[in-house]
Amino acid sequence: LMDLQEQLGEMVQLGVPAAGHVAYIDRYGNTRLGSQLSGEVLRRVPGYSSSSGRVLAAFDERILRETLAVPRRKHTPFTIVDPDRLARVLQSARLAGWVGTREELTLGYSSVAAPVLMPDGTRPAAAISVVGPTARILGLRKDYIVASVCRAVQRVGVLLAQATED
Repeated sequence: LMDLQEQLGEMVQLGVPAAGHVAYIDRYGNTRLGSQLSGEVLRRVPGYSSSSGRVLAAFDERILRETLAVPRRKHTPFTIVDPDRLARVLQSARLAGWVGTREELTLGYSSVAAPVLMPDGTRPAAAISVVGPTARILGLRKDYIVASVCRAVQRVGVLLAQATED
């Protein structure tokens, strides 16, 4: 995570599922984000409106059910609360291997996340996300950020596999 944060210069987070929400258990931040996004660890946010929560739900049926059971409300005008639209977003995430959100939790901020899969590849252990001002996350650097996050989850997956072998 620290390497990813240094490479991208944005807030990076490791999130785990928590009863339809995502709990950020590790964060490395960027002071340029100011008070809009704190570096607070163990912060819980609804899974339906975060890229980490969505990517976890996209790759695990139990997490999906828990995520859909959370009462949905619009945090911003862009928050997806319609279950059919959310289902389409999750289907696209499964196919792409990552998902993004555009200003759905906080206006002006967007994110990209990918799942860290268990060594058997059947379900996610966690998600790694990058969050920052929309223009920096989903603008000209979007493809670079997505590729960087996907490489990071692959590296963590290898480390997880090695740890479970020992």
